[in-house]
Amino acid sequence: MCRAVIRFAVVDERGMHGPPSAPDPFTMLRELDTRTTPEGDTVAIWWDDETGDVQLVFDHAGGETWSIPVARERAADAFRHPWAYAPAHVGV
Repeated sequence: MCRAVIRFAVVDERGMHGPPSAPDPFTMLRELDTRTTPEGDTVAIWWDDETGDVQLVFDHAGGETWSIPVARERAADAFRHPWAYAPAHVGV
């Protein structure tokens, strides 16, 4: 289910930002799903319907936010297990 269509870097009502690595500030992205973990972290999956690119966005309750591209076929797995897809520097 698509929850919203927003422009890159526009903050939605929960304070979540679109993926910071979008190449064009006017790229239209769709938030496919979002959830909050028991620890208070926010995990979201964003999809660019023009290119088919998928981004995993993780907003850590402690303040760090990161975004990485994921393969379309791995989007659901990345959404369920974001730490398995985290950049190497995260959590160090």
